Amino acid sequence: MLYLGGGRYGFYAHLQRGSVLVKPGDKVTAGQLMAKLGNSGNSSGPHLHFHVMNGPSVLGSEGLPYVFTTFQTAGMIDKAQFDATMDFVGDWSAGRAAPVTHTDSFPMDKQILNFA
Repeated sequence: MLYLGGGRYGFYAHLQRGSVLVKPGDKVTAGQLMAKLGNSGNSSGPHLHFHVMNGPSVLGSEGLPYVFTTFQTAGMIDKAQFDATMDFVGDWSAGRAAPVTHTDSFPMDKQILNFA
């Protein structure tokens, strides 16, 4: 969990065990590597679960809307292929496309993303 200021907290889940590089009380900056993407917890494949909330309790806080300052869409995962994949692990390269930069927005479902 990361305090974002203004009563907002960011929650990161399913990180690689042992990869977290920050500790309570550390100040972090935009773009800083904090951990590696993983497959921990109740998860069927490597992914990041992230949300913003109004308090430090994952189950006792309300989710808040947010946007990313910048990200790139790098393609789209085919819905039929995704739905047919039992473990959500597969070769998604067929959906890759030339990256497109977006600012102050939120990605759509099943988009392939790049964050820099």
